Amino acid sequence: MKGLLTCCFLLAVHFYCRAQSQVQFYYLSIGSADYEQNSKRFAEPGFVPFDNLPQAQLSASIMSKAFEKYTHAKGITLISSPTVMITKKRLFNSLNELEAQVKKDKAKRPFIIFYYCGHGISENMGWNQFLIPGDYTAFPGNKNFDALLGSLIFLGDITDSFLKKHYDYMVLIDCCRKEGKDSSLPERRLSYFFDQQNLETFKIVVQGLKYLNEYHQANPVVFAITPGKVAPTVTLPEQEFVRATPDDEVGPLCRRSLLVLNHFEKSREQSMIISEYINAIISSDLDNKSPQSISYYEDKTKNAALFKLFTKLNDQR
Repeated sequence: MKGLLTCCFLLAVHFYCRAQSQVQFYYLSIGSADYEQNSKRFAEPGFVPFDNLPQAQLSASIMSKAFEKYTHAKGITLISSPTVMITKKRLFNSLNELEAQVKKDKAKRPFIIFYYCGHGISENMGWNQFLIPGDYTAFPGNKNFDALLGSLIFLGDITDSFLKKHYDYMVLIDCCRKEGKDSSLPERRLSYFFDQQNLETFKIVVQGLKYLNEYHQANPVVFAITPGKVAPTVTLPEQEFVRATPDDEVGPLCRRSLLVLNHFEKSREQSMIISEYINAIISSDLDNKSPQSISYYEDKTKNAALFKLFTKLNDQR
């Protein structure tokens, strides 16, 4: 019996190490810091431009360095400028460039880390999350879903692109989730069009849509804030990745990631798996200077959940 148990243990270690040696990490880190301010280019009269976010540039740069150090990843840092903003086309072109790198490397098990810091909204009925392109100059709050889908960057399109390529992935969304106009379920108005039974059915459909957009799955999607809220910029904690001052601010997910990595660096552990990172970054005990981030990541013992997400320099693959 002991011999059988030993054999099973060795086989498990063999397959774990084999999977671990095959995984290759890639990242796309986006800092959308610049938004159209020229009123002559506004699509709608009276449009109030989105504020520029220099904190997004710093956040993306820091996260790129963190990915390179701890996951030994190859990747792309996509930073805006006043003349070259983050557009929908530019973002998806960068995803295509990342895919080309994966193919060039003939990666057997690519794992993609996607980080975004910039402006964003979540429509309040189904919690569909959108990222705001730098050249978007219309009021998003009075648009229907199809209009938003055509003009904004839909998070679902990004995660779907990873799934279609059979990539394991982790997505970090460091932006607001508040829409200008409340489109939450207007039950009193809807009662004019639906009887009670059909209204209840409609509410069930909406709840199902919200569940899908919470990403209850083995590939983690982490949001800086809960739906319907604004994600504030926060002070920069101790870090070694880029030149900055204590007065500089970053996105809340960037701050929380740095705090987790600082704890990890000081610990005796040589590696951190995905579930440990997610549990740490969303913990209410981690930090009182940033809003609690949220993820519905479900560790279903998928192979990706066993991979070492972060490793120290003396434990490189």
